[in-house]
Amino acid sequence: MAMKQDFRVIDSELHLMEPFDLWERGLAEPLCSWTKVVPPPEGHLAPSATRFAIGRDATLPPDHTSVVLKQALRRWPDDHHMVKASTQCSPEVFLEGLDIEGIDVAILTPTLGIAVTTRDDLEPQHALALAESITTTPRRSAAPTRRASSSGAGCRARSQRWRPRKHGAA
Repeated sequence: MAMKQDFRVIDSELHLMEPFDLWERGLAEPLCSWTKVVPPPEGHLAPSATRFAIGRDATLPPDHTSVVLKQALRRWPDDHHMVKASTQCSPEVFLEGLDIEGIDVAILTPTLGIAVTTRDDLEPQHALALAESITTTPRRSAAPTRRASSSGAGCRARSQRWRPRKHGAA
C-alpha cells in the first residue's frame, strides 16, 4: 500500500466523473426522455456546471454557475493529472492519482449521480431508476489485489445494490 509520511490515508469521497450519456444509455422510456443532461462544450473540464432537466415537464435552466465553482474549475486545465482524470475516467487513471497522492483507500462517489438524484421535485420511481442506473453500471477493477485493510483482512466487494427504503429517504 502507498503511504504518505508514514500514515495510511483514506480519501472518503473520491468523486468519479460519470459519462454525460449515462442515463441516456441506462434508462428506459419514458424516463429516458424525462432526463436531459447538457454538458458544457468543453466537457468535464469546463469552468461551468452541467445543466439538468429532470421530470415530465422539465425545461433546461439557464447556466448560473457560481463564481466559486468557476474559480475552482479554471485551474483544472493547468494540472496534467486533473485533465487526464476528467477526460479519461478509467480505473487506471484513478489508481495513478491515488499513488501520486499516497492514498491507500478511496471510497468512490458519483458526481453527476448525486447532483441529479438529490432533487426535491423528482418522482420516486424516476429517482430509483436514476440511482439504479448508477449502481448497476458495470465497473471493473484495475488492481483487485490492492484491496486490504490495516488488519490484513481483504475487503470484499458487496454484491448487494443500494436501494432507497420503501417509505421516505434512504
